[in-house]
Amino acid sequence: MKLKPETVLTNEKGDRRPITPFPRKLRHNKQKPKPPSTESMSHSRIAIVGGGFAGLYTALRLSQFPWEATQCPDITLIDRQDHFVFSPLLYELITEEMQPWEVAPRYVELLQESQIKFLQTQVESVDVTAQKVLCADDQTVDYDYLVIAAGGTTKIIDIPGLKENAIPFKTLNDALRLKEQLRRLEQSDLEKIRVAIVGGAIAAWN
Repeated sequence: MKLKPETVLTNEKGDRRPITPFPRKLRHNKQKPKPPSTESMSHSRIAIVGGGFAGLYTALRLSQFPWEATQCPDITLIDRQDHFVFSPLLYELITEEMQPWEVAPRYVELLQESQIKFLQTQVESVDVTAQKVLCADDQTVDYDYLVIAAGGTTKIIDIPGLKENAIPFKTLNDALRLKEQLRRLEQSDLEKIRVAIVGGAIAAWN
């Protein structure tokens, strides 16, 4: 799957109409965006930690600036997973309206027509003085500009039994785990299946 300005996945409501991954104000601006100062960006190295919405779209938008050939920066996107997750559509895995590869396409496929380098690894720390991102397996990424877009984690509220019994709904594995659990319930001898959904975000409404 190729992530292009007018042909990516689907929109947040689950409609099959194509959407753009970029902000509306940029999408409707007829003038070409002006790149940052060429004096400061010439031959620069940009490291982006985190491949979620913020990290991925930042990398794509930077790669689409009208750089001159000698001034195009080297962009490295770093994430510990090999796939992006279009989280508003996770529920469609449960309803089997979409396949995992549609909701969670691999970065190498999304970036194959760009000059962005993808590195799958775990970031351990950042050496700000040396301007290096220190990763697992002794890998390092040198940078001139650093973007931190690592995202967040599901907060487990201190309610007895929640951590042991509730299933979070944030990642691809969460969705697949929930789907399997629902399948087991449907195949059980229970007369009634009761499912409690905590949270009112888009996944809950769908």
